[in-house]
Amino acid sequence: MKKFLFIFLGIFLIYALYKEIPGNISSNNSKKIFMTVSKTNDIVELDLEEYLKGVLLAEMPMSFSLEALKAQAVASRTYTIKKLENGDAICDNSAHCQAWVDPTGSEYYEKISEAVEETCGEELTYLGEPIEAFFHSASGGATENSENVWATKKPYLVSVESPGEEEIMQNFYSTLEITYEDLIKKINAYKGTQLITTSKLKDKIKILSRTNGKHVKEIKIQNSTFSGTEIRNILELRSTNFNIELTNNSIIFNVSGYGHGVGMSQYGAEAMAKSGSTYKEILSHYYPGTSLKKYNSI
Repeated sequence: MKKFLFIFLGIFLIYALYKEIPGNISSNNSKKIFMTVSKTNDIVELDLEEYLKGVLLAEMPMSFSLEALKAQAVASRTYTIKKLENGDAICDNSAHCQAWVDPTGSEYYEKISEAVEETCGEELTYLGEPIEAFFHSASGGATENSENVWATKKPYLVSVESPGEEEIMQNFYSTLEITYEDLIKKINAYKGTQLITTSKLKDKIKILSRTNGKHVKEIKIQNSTFSGTEIRNILELRSTNFNIELTNNSIIFNVSGYGHGVGMSQYGAEAMAKSGSTYKEILSHYYPGTSLKKYNSI
């Protein structure tokens, strides 16, 4: 009898410890995550599905349609699961992870709860594995191949059309005018060397190539060639989807969209939702070749 009791207790302890391992799926089909709060460095324990409600509140306009919010819920869940599987830490800083705010008490709590709960446990997979479900605000008309931004090619992160963004995004278009002198200072500071040596740049700047998504791939300034992503980072442009105008003393960047352009366009998702598309159709469009599965069934 004692031997049976010890065996039972041993099995129970193993089960209890398994439930407490970060990122493991527990008996109620939920995942626990441990999120670092950037401002305080505190680590908080959250159920994945509850965590996602805070992500939706921080990452997407609450005026968006339910189907667009549901698409975001699946993308954000998949993004998080992939990070957990890679052993990466989770935080509330959008520069490293996804933005997050405490949804408790929000007037939109019911709406975001509906989006999360109606897609509960669903993730996007490619060849049976969760994908890197990147997303951005607005692509400017077409999304980007991942290798044009991060040099890593993913078969499900390819350029697709993203119409209708400009019709619903108020600041879809943006403009930056900068003098040639200031442009030189910023480029040289970024590169840490005197790369550009003349201020007479009016006839020395040219866009050399564009990506499949019509974003700037390469631009030549004097004798140096830069990627569109480099110029976006140097000048803090909202997107690499830009045209240029050259005056005697300055260069004007006319920019469309906002974000890196890879994966799902949030405003594109909303445009599709407004046209009658379901969240599954939105996800299939922006992540071609992927499958939608429950994470506890893989």
